[in-house]
Amino acid sequence: MSSRGRRWHAASRQYRYFVARAAPLFAPDGLIREFIGTTVDVDDRKRLEERLRQAAKLESIGVLAGGIAHDFNNLLTSILGNTSLALDWLDAAQSPRPLLEEVVSAAERAADLTRQMLAYSGRGIFILQKLV
Repeated sequence: MSSRGRRWHAASRQYRYFVARAAPLFAPDGLIREFIGTTVDVDDRKRLEERLRQAAKLESIGVLAGGIAHDFNNLLTSILGNTSLALDWLDAAQSPRPLLEEVVSAAERAADLTRQMLAYSGRGIFILQKLV
């Protein structure tokens, strides 16, 4: 048998995690005479595991943030580049409409990316509705 849990540790005056294992010792008549077992303090290990989980979470958030920053930078580059070209064309005879449409499209993608970031952080507001 084994058991896991927390137990009050008087010396440290705090609850600590433990793992206990026990096996029965049988009498000659086949009845259980007593149990023999061990109790191992695993509190330090549990705390270390929790720190490792937290570190892994922070690392994944860092990777996510790097990917988002990269995608967002690409969108901003498109917005700034097409806007600059449109401004240059305003003096020329060509129509800036296709460039401005690309700016609007990039800005919409940037807004969608921002909504995704807000959703990930738990601050997003979503309205779900069926579209035709």
